[in-house]
Amino acid sequence: MRIALPELLISLLLCLFPLTVAYGQTSGIVLSAEEQQYLETHNPIVFISQNSYPPFEFSNDDGMSDGMTIELVRWLATELGFRSRFRNVSFLEAQQAVLSGQADVLTSLFYSKKRDQQFDFTQPLFNVPASIFVLADRPDIVRLEDLDGKRVAIQAGDYAADFLDAKGIDFTLVPTQNFSEAADAVIDGTADLLIGDEQIVLYYLYSHGLIDKVKKVGVPLYSGINCMGLKDGDRVLQSILNKGISHARDSGVLDRLTGKWLGTTYPTRTDYWGKYWPYLLAVLGLVLFVVIWNLRLRRAVELKTRDLRESEQKFRTIFDQSYEFIGLMKPDGTVLDVNRTALNFSGEDKENLLNLPFWETVWWQHSEAARKQLKEAIRRAGVGEIVQFETTNYSKSGEVRTLDCSITPLFNEKGEVTLLIPEGRDISERKQMEMQLQESKERFRELIEQSPIGLALCTMDGVYVQVSSAFANILGRNIDETLQLSYWDVTPDEYVPLEQQQLQQLEVEGRCGPYEKEYRHKDGHFVPVRLNCMVVMRHGEPFIWSSVEDITALKNAENEMKELADRLRQSQKMEAIGTLAGGVAHDFNNILAAILGYTELSLRNPSCDDKCKKNLKYVLRATERAKELVKQILMFSRKGEQNREIIKLTSVVGESIKLLQQTIPSTISIRAEIDDSTGVILADSTQVQQVVMNLCTNAYHAMPEQGGEILIRVKPIVVDNLMAHKYPGLLPGEYGQLTISDSGAGMSPEVLTRIFDPFYTTKKQGEGTGMGLSVVHGIVQNHDGFISVESIPEKGTTFNVFFPLSTKEAERKEAVDSHNGWQGTEHILLIDDEKMLVELWKEILEYMGYRVTATTSAVAALAMFQADPASYDLIVTDQTMPEMAGDVLTQKALQIRSDLPVIICTGHSAVLDAAKAMEIGAKALLMKPVNSLELSQAVREVFDKRE
Repeated sequence: MRIALPELLISLLLCLFPLTVAYGQTSGIVLSAEEQQYLETHNPIVFISQNSYPPFEFSNDDGMSDGMTIELVRWLATELGFRSRFRNVSFLEAQQAVLSGQADVLTSLFYSKKRDQQFDFTQPLFNVPASIFVLADRPDIVRLEDLDGKRVAIQAGDYAADFLDAKGIDFTLVPTQNFSEAADAVIDGTADLLIGDEQIVLYYLYSHGLIDKVKKVGVPLYSGINCMGLKDGDRVLQSILNKGISHARDSGVLDRLTGKWLGTTYPTRTDYWGKYWPYLLAVLGLVLFVVIWNLRLRRAVELKTRDLRESEQKFRTIFDQSYEFIGLMKPDGTVLDVNRTALNFSGEDKENLLNLPFWETVWWQHSEAARKQLKEAIRRAGVGEIVQFETTNYSKSGEVRTLDCSITPLFNEKGEVTLLIPEGRDISERKQMEMQLQESKERFRELIEQSPIGLALCTMDGVYVQVSSAFANILGRNIDETLQLSYWDVTPDEYVPLEQQQLQQLEVEGRCGPYEKEYRHKDGHFVPVRLNCMVVMRHGEPFIWSSVEDITALKNAENEMKELADRLRQSQKMEAIGTLAGGVAHDFNNILAAILGYTELSLRNPSCDDKCKKNLKYVLRATERAKELVKQILMFSRKGEQNREIIKLTSVVGESIKLLQQTIPSTISIRAEIDDSTGVILADSTQVQQVVMNLCTNAYHAMPEQGGEILIRVKPIVVDNLMAHKYPGLLPGEYGQLTISDSGAGMSPEVLTRIFDPFYTTKKQGEGTGMGLSVVHGIVQNHDGFISVESIPEKGTTFNVFFPLSTKEAERKEAVDSHNGWQGTEHILLIDDEKMLVELWKEILEYMGYRVTATTSAVAALAMFQADPASYDLIVTDQTMPEMAGDVLTQKALQIRSDLPVIICTGHSAVLDAAKAMEIGAKALLMKPVNSLELSQAVREVFDKRE
């Protein structure tokens, strides 16, 4: 076959110049005026790329920028009408160049949230999964968990390092300039593994014959979205590039670039013969035309065949080793191919899936809704739309798993959709982790919000940045109001030194507390709180985390306990004073008894003249006054003898009011509020009347000269546990409440603590003894009652007296006939340890005609009685004696002779009162001092009752 010379020259030219892919030149891109202005003022645009990132970008044998993204940029420059300039550096240097403004665009950069803070990104160019690569004979590294403690080779600046840190992997970083250095580090043992972009690492391994030494293991760790990166804020250039990329996708340029660079032989070492043989052929040209032409055709066929075989092998390797589910479909959804990952997930053979509508395959049989969702996604992708959606699929184990899916259309040169690429990723674990994280956040938030302890986070300067509802409630505010405040806004001035001290401790030790202070409430009052604080770190900055407890209730309880303790001390003090008073009264009564008796005997002496009798009557009068004073002391000490009976409290108070109206000045008005439904009490009516008179007399003395008002109220009341707790000594039950209130001068707190002390008075000397309220206190306590007082200076005073109500009814008294003629002749055994009293009473009784045997020893008296019990008609004994008490002597004597009458005399009734005396067999109990008439009458009445 003969070939013309022009045809030969054309063939030679084709050999001299590398063939390139013809791209569409008809631009359909419309730029705004601002974008056009940008291109005019930024000429050229500097694109910076990696020098070893094949097939996307790399430096070829001539040192020029080459690769998939480089060809895309050149096509964009032609279509958009701008001039481009390229620089090749390492990946880390490329990022720094864009951030520093030395370059405008980084041609290939994975998107991440962290990088998004520094860069602006164009539309996605390609999806690039990142996988683990190890030596071919190494079995111990397969999954992410196997990377703990390993040496990991990573290209400097690559996202893989951030990914491992985020996953908490403990690894040793082996930084490299590019992925080829990383692969070499694995081969020479410097690193245990490398993490890199699948296409780039596989490209290097294939092109350098290393695929048998290094293998990819496991599923990809993540899939990166490869974009172009710009310095953050360069929005106009970002918009220009996005329009160009969209046009490249729509016109099929991206698909053709993918086919060229991922569907042909990887770059190999320089083949000088392949590069220069066209030039040699041109020299030999005409001479060896037939031979060379045949060789060229044969070589072209061989290369094309090999390229197709290697391209298929490369595509199948990438296709099957991808950790994502990938397939190929017709535009109508018919399945043409699926990768090994998808088959492993489904558990089905490929033959059972091919040529079926995608929605009829095993993955979609669990849900009609999922099938409808898939059909709609295929419909939209069939008209040219990239569709992303989240759905569910059946796995081979029968589990329903959550998938993140996309369907990407591929276009021919006419812009028609020819193929659909469905992709999916199992995100079930991620969704489960997200759900667990959300639940954990909700539980934590619920714990914070429901905690009664206030929680607050503030800066080191005290500005609140986060508070709980409980904390805001302590301040009387809502959360938004609280966040407008600082720590110092709610701290009273007096606590500033304390806070400064706590802050110093916080800075040194990292924590402080617990300590107590007060916060300023929204309404102005102070709230007592207890704080614990610690320093916490947030985004590398120190903050103060505080727990705050409102201790208002605790402080109130402490104050109440202090008040109760004060009342208890007062009660104990009164009891101690009463005990002392009782002991003094006993001894004093013995003395008064002697004075009273001997004075009466002296008055009966015929030799006592009128003047003597007059003086002795003064002695008797003074003795009676002393006797009454002792009675008041005994009432205060609750040891006085009482004649208790069932009485109506309202009647006794009513009689007292009548008496008061006759004695107090007319300038003092008495207002009575008497509730007749008030029940009866078991009490000594005389002593109850004395309580009313003493309290009203004190009220009258507290009135100013112009007068005032006294309120006397009687009503029934039920005391519950709460009220009883407030007043120690007041037991729960039903009471008759007597209230006496005046409008007088009132009392200070200091005076209130002492008003029941005996002999304490605020009156002038000579105007009072200070025993009035002491006696009232003793009477009330002796009736099992309770008395309280409230007073405000210049406002007045209120006394509340509580008498226990009785369930019995008032008894009517029957008149008792009095007996005259107290003389007698019976034999009386008289015992008292006071010799003076024994001699006095012996003389009085003998004067009345009785026979008296007297002794100062109870033991001697018992012996005398045992010797001749029938000879005695009556025993009169003192109660308090050193050898034997009167009640004991009585019981022993009655064991000998049970019908013997006994009279017991005592100076106080602390141990023995009338009821107890009657219980042990005594016929009467006489309270010292006893005059001659009382003694004679008591003795005669005992004898007469026996008869």
